[in-house]
Amino acid sequence: MILQVLRSSVSVRDKFIILVAFIGAAMLSIIVHEVAHGYVALKNGDPTAKWAGRLTLNPKSHFDLWGILMFLFIGVGWAKPVPVNYDNFTKKRRGIVTVSLAGVTANLIMAFVAFGLLALTALIISKTTVESYFAQGIASLFIYFFNYLITVNICLIAFNILPIFPLDGFRVVQAFFPNSKYVSFMYRYGSMTLLILIVGGSLLSVISPYLDVLGLYIGWVYDLVFGLINKLWGAIVGVWIW
Repeated sequence: MILQVLRSSVSVRDKFIILVAFIGAAMLSIIVHEVAHGYVALKNGDPTAKWAGRLTLNPKSHFDLWGILMFLFIGVGWAKPVPVNYDNFTKKRRGIVTVSLAGVTANLIMAFVAFGLLALTALIISKTTVESYFAQGIASLFIYFFNYLITVNICLIAFNILPIFPLDGFRVVQAFFPNSKYVSFMYRYGSMTLLILIVGGSLLSVISPYLDVLGLYIGWVYDLVFGLINKLWGAIVGVWIW
């Protein structure tokens, strides 16, 4: 992401705006995802995340250095996992499922809200004459920020629902089939499988984008979720926005 922006032909001002918007959207999306896990865990009877100081929007409490670097340069990264003690749940299976789905649910809500705010911002700009150079920059910042909020949150949904250890989708599978061979396999080889999908996809995409299986999957989920959000907003306001 960063390299693509720096190599682009846009002005220095626009490069700065794009990077600020992307980094801000990425940080907010990942933090809310992690806080949602911890908050729902607390509601299920586990205060571990609260005791660890993870129910906060402070970036220092959530970000892993290598994870954020991977996200900025490759487009797929991670934050420090929220500590959860499943044994504290009043109902273990329900707790695992709801905590696992809390992050992607928060991402879906954020993408939905960002979609509406983007449409509103675009509408205001279209009906306003902006002549100030500074005002134009601010308007561009809001447009890029809401765009990236939609993109990052939907990509986080697509990535995290994969049933691969240690992602959220795997935890849901584990909740219903704790003793299955698949769960045992994923505990042993899940991280390696994920690494191969990420790194292998990035390398193979240089040859052809059709060889990047993970990228194609995320693109498919993005189109699906974006279309559903668009239809829902269309039903609410009475007209399709995009």
